[in-house]
Amino acid sequence: MSRKAHRNGIKKPRTHRYPSMRGTNKQVDPKFLRNQRYAKHGSEKAVREARAAAAQSA
Repeated sequence: MSRKAHRNGIKKPRTHRYPSMRGTNKQVDPKFLRNQRYAKHGSEKAVREARAAAAQSA
C-alpha cells in the first residue's frame, strides 16, 4: 500500500449489526428459516401468556 492510502487509514468495510438471513449473503437453508419463524411465534405466545399470568396475580 502507498503512503497516500495510509493517510486516512485503510478501513475495513462496515458491517451490518443484523445481517439478513435471506438473500445471497448467508445462504441459510429454507427449512431452517421456516422452523425459525415457527419458533419465534411460539416464543412470543409463551411470553404473552406469562405476562398475562403475572398481571393477573399482581
